[in-house]
Amino acid sequence: MGQAIYAPLGDVSEETAAARREALARQVRMDAAGKRLTTIGVEVREHGGSWSLAVPELPGVDARATRRQDIEPAARAAIAAALQVPYHFFELHMRFRD
Repeated sequence: MGQAIYAPLGDVSEETAAARREALARQVRMDAAGKRLTTIGVEVREHGGSWSLAVPELPGVDARATRRQDIEPAARAAIAAALQVPYHFFELHMRFRD
């Protein structure tokens, strides 16, 4: 299966990234309490037989998958770990990029 990677934040400070993670985690928990799912976007890029996954809403949270069927589980694991919520509290919108 894939592995979670905490990538460099680029032009986003650690404080900003942490604030975004906490705000999204709070939203996911509130939605789950109301029996709703929060949709989180994931950008997927293929690189010679493996896939890199980025979560634009969560700067620094990335993942990799070596098999296509591992893309969603890898994304869910990385997001759930970053937000500290169960993986079934949210849904994913996968965007495959070139």
